[in-house]
Amino acid sequence: MKAQNKAGAGRIVRNKNGDLVMAFAYQTHFYTNNFSEAYAALIGISWCCDKNIMHIEMELDSMIVINMIKGVTRPSWRLQNIIDDIQRKMHQKNITISHCYRESNGVADALAKHATTFQEDKVFLH
Repeated sequence: MKAQNKAGAGRIVRNKNGDLVMAFAYQTHFYTNNFSEAYAALIGISWCCDKNIMHIEMELDSMIVINMIKGVTRPSWRLQNIIDDIQRKMHQKNITISHCYRESNGVADALAKHATTFQEDKVFLH
């Protein structure tokens, strides 16, 4: 999400009942929306892997990034390392990925916008 030449990455992790497990808002360099989306996915997956959370179902609202992760579309050189890391973690932890519409991804979008307003990354655990 871009605001005043700043970009943010936001993601929410929920349990199977839809309850909050973790959410984050990180500032990033603005390259493209796809970069922010992929970067946010990597942060979320990495956090889950570090906490040994199993049975992860990742939802993204960008079909372009989903296709890059699935290997349907080749990522740009700037995204290659991020996509490689996501793919590696997905194979290690048997993570699934699916598309969700932007309207159902409002919390992550709001977190990304919020990230552009502060100096430090934020993690919310409740």
